[in-house]
Amino acid sequence: MENNTISFILSSNLKRWREKILFAFGSGKSYPSGYVFSNSGEVGPFTYYLLDGVVKVYTRNPNGYNRLVGYHQKDTIFALDCCRGSEIATVSTEAVTSCQVIKITAEELKEFCQKEPEFCYEFMLFEQDVLRLMCYNAEIQTSATVTSRLASFLLLFMQSEEYRRLGHINLSQDNIASIVNASRIQVARVQEKMQDEGMIKIGRKKLWVLNRARLKYFSENAHLNI
Repeated sequence: MENNTISFILSSNLKRWREKILFAFGSGKSYPSGYVFSNSGEVGPFTYYLLDGVVKVYTRNPNGYNRLVGYHQKDTIFALDCCRGSEIATVSTEAVTSCQVIKITAEELKEFCQKEPEFCYEFMLFEQDVLRLMCYNAEIQTSATVTSRLASFLLLFMQSEEYRRLGHINLSQDNIASIVNASRIQVARVQEKMQDEGMIKIGRKKLWVLNRARLKYFSENAHLNI
């Protein structure tokens, strides 16, 4: 994030450390869409440096309802609960697209910070960005419509390597509903209206974006319904 702005998406915050992290920890591993990296209520053995893809961070209440916190894109670190050692995680992290990540233990991260004090400072600033995002999310989720949340997600997915490779979004309505904190019926209704207006085209577990500018309009106007 730049110029003190707050975004629903964390991206490239630690970009300038990418090569040093690759050198220190290796090239990473690929994981498919839907892979769960960490679960709230469990001890997470790793934090992850995201080389490519999109990861969602969410909380789950005792009734099983998921609340989205935000998204991570490349050159950020997620599953930060690992930094607390043996304490249980408070959020879950899951791959929205196929992802390439580097696993890093709390001890390895500590050693890297000791070797690279400037990284340690930038990592602290990044954690502040995460905290600001959580506060921002708590506010926006109380006012943003399903239309706005869905439009924002579709625009986000279009920035992923998976979308550039496939040319469409390869997720079911159930998957998308979980990601945007809405019911499948709500998502289906909004998607049908978006399709009627020529913004998207819907297939079986596939979605094509036809009018990016129109989606951007709804994404930037959180109070609007279609």
